[in-house]
Amino acid sequence: MNTEVFLILKNFRYQLIKLENSFYIIDKDKPYLLVFLFPFLYWIFPKRVVQISEESANLLQTIPNKDTKAGKINLFAVGISMTIVNLTEPILDYFYIPISPLIASMIVILSSATLLYFRFLISIRNKRSIQRKLHFNNTNYLKIWLFPRPLKKMISITFMSLFAVVVVAIAMYGFIFYGNAFILLCGILFQFMLLIFNISTIPHGKNTVKIIVKS
Repeated sequence: MNTEVFLILKNFRYQLIKLENSFYIIDKDKPYLLVFLFPFLYWIFPKRVVQISEESANLLQTIPNKDTKAGKINLFAVGISMTIVNLTEPILDYFYIPISPLIASMIVILSSATLLYFRFLISIRNKRSIQRKLHFNNTNYLKIWLFPRPLKKMISITFMSLFAVVVVAIAMYGFIFYGNAFILLCGILFQFMLLIFNISTIPHGKNTVKIIVKS
């Protein structure tokens, strides 16, 4: 089954899929919250893709597909993260603040809730943006399972997601019990990255995904 996936300009939530000679829109933000916190779980659930006409597909501003070395980029990102940790270790003592675990926990909860709020806001704006361009016929759809191809892309995305989850958990724990503001800032940065990581669950390009149509 020949496929081609396109990125839609200025829209993180949706992608355009050409399946054989038909065009479909797929939503990367569902199920909500679950895929924000654990992006690799996106592939477990069947997807509902809505078919659109070729004319409607042409109305969307898509980004030209180019070959990217996602695996090398992901490993580079991990390497940069570890380097930053090693370089900043000598100055961590300057970021300690006297704070009780209870207050620190409230700060962590507030910062996480704020990030989630903005993530949902982005998702809603993306939905409204595409609804202004297209009129969906929700009765014309397919239910599919979708997986990145080759398998190493799936492994790479899963590894990066788990890495971000672990860093966020350690950072929040470190701030609550040790009161280090720098650790909190690192945790917020990685949490932001984690919340938008689901945009990479569907690699763009020709035959970059395996699609199984649910009967």
